[in-house]
Amino acid sequence: MSSSKKGGVMVVHGVEMLTREQALERRDQLREQLGLSEADMRDRAANYELTLHQSALVDEIDGLNYLLAAASR
Repeated sequence: MSSSKKGGVMVVHGVEMLTREQALERRDQLREQLGLSEADMRDRAANYELTLHQSALVDEIDGLNYLLAAASR
């Protein structure tokens, strides 16, 4: 198994392994970068009004939300 540490995050076979705290912190950082409220983000995404960069941030936020919800079950 190939693994390394990148900025305090474990990377195994090119996949980042995050703790719950790291995932929450990453999500907060992405939301800050996006600069939109959750409601504005959802509205703009639904109306295809996001830039490509903003869309990528929303996708990552959604992925983290999914993982965090699954981990809390």
